Amino acid sequence: MMPRPDDLDLSGLEMRAETVRALLSVDLDAWRREAESIQKHYGIFGDRLPIGLAEELELLKKRLE
Repeated sequence: MMPRPDDLDLSGLEMRAETVRALLSVDLDAWRREAESIQKHYGIFGDRLPIGLAEELELLKKRLE
């Protein structure tokens, strides 16, 4: 979950709206690449990887679709 720019009290920060939008943006393609990288890393653990980690990664990948 990400706050909307209007949800934040930015008084006194003198930030332009474009800056706030950039700070609150999420690069979905970068996160998808990161999820694939994590999956490859998890592969070295084989059956020893805790099921909770695998489940969380799958949930992350679904949220990124």
